[in-house]
Amino acid sequence: MKIYLSKHDLNSRLRTIGRIIKRNAITAELESFKLNVKEDGIQLTGADTEGEISSFLPCMIESFEPSVFLVNSKTILDALKELPEQPLAIDVKKHKENFDIKLKYHNGAFEFVGTKADLFPSMREVDKPIIATLKGSLLTQAFRTVSRFTSSDDLRPILTGVNISSKGNYISFAATNGNKMAVYDENLENDINDFGVLIANKCVGIINSLLSDDDSDVDFEIGISSFKVTVHEYQIRYRITEGKYPNYRSVIPQDVKQKIIVDKSEIISAIKRVSVFSNDATNTIIMNIGVDKMEISVEDTDYRRSANETVNVENDGGEITIGFNSNFILDIFSSIEEDKAHVFINDASRAVVVHPLSNHMTTLLIMPVVINK
Repeated sequence: MKIYLSKHDLNSRLRTIGRIIKRNAITAELESFKLNVKEDGIQLTGADTEGEISSFLPCMIESFEPSVFLVNSKTILDALKELPEQPLAIDVKKHKENFDIKLKYHNGAFEFVGTKADLFPSMREVDKPIIATLKGSLLTQAFRTVSRFTSSDDLRPILTGVNISSKGNYISFAATNGNKMAVYDENLENDINDFGVLIANKCVGIINSLLSDDDSDVDFEIGISSFKVTVHEYQIRYRITEGKYPNYRSVIPQDVKQKIIVDKSEIISAIKRVSVFSNDATNTIIMNIGVDKMEISVEDTDYRRSANETVNVENDGGEITIGFNSNFILDIFSSIEEDKAHVFINDASRAVVVHPLSNHMTTLLIMPVVINK
């Protein structure tokens, strides 16, 4: 059997699918691509322990024989990387339980073995799914806003993903690691089916990488234990993380004592400069907020070093001193795409809320840290 296709088509599909493959996986199957050769093309699939991503690549097949086999992902990607764009011809011959594969290009060839795919993991179709279609631009904006706030702690898997929930024409995206949180809300033009799903952060990254600049539709099929997302010519099937997502709305303060307006770029630069001298274990910075000034300071008594810097603010309340983890507060302000931000504070021990100045559809929340006096 011979398969004819272009280097670009094969390479681009495999590189995209390869984002799900983990190097040094627990089995050889999870380090491989599955190729299911059909009469009019190849179904390409990559997988990890939680899901899979696949895409159908149309191509010309000569002397067709139904064949399903695995090829090592690193081997074929490294080989294709070194080839210039050109037509390729792939000879596939069944040899006992394996496949002899010869990939020919204009002045050479690669030969390698394809192995049987019996042990390759397979995701079932989503049973009785809830169907929802969202715009790619909405997902791009929402994921960009909230995905950096997920936890990397495998002991708290429910916090390692982005929670999406919808009711009528209102949709929310939320992520938290327990110390900081982001919520992105949007009013849709039309009602969609009500649903709730927790998408692992790795899967969020894969979906985001497939979204283009256009406003094309992204189709979701959400079941009880798994979901399917279709983005252009790719289908992603992934398990839903078990457990109930925290009631994040309950921790957002509704009444605040004072509101402060800060310049995003100015405060980010100041925090980056002074945090160089903070304690490496705590990364604590202190903000002394006055009527029109904010002093940002750090002190590391272990190494007898300190730093401070003053920035301009607009404060409608009284003076207050509050501490934060410098990395977490940088994530908060870096998530704001406007020049200025609104900071809402009650006291030094309660959650602080941050919004872009003119857009309160994005809600960012951070817990202060205790200041050692």
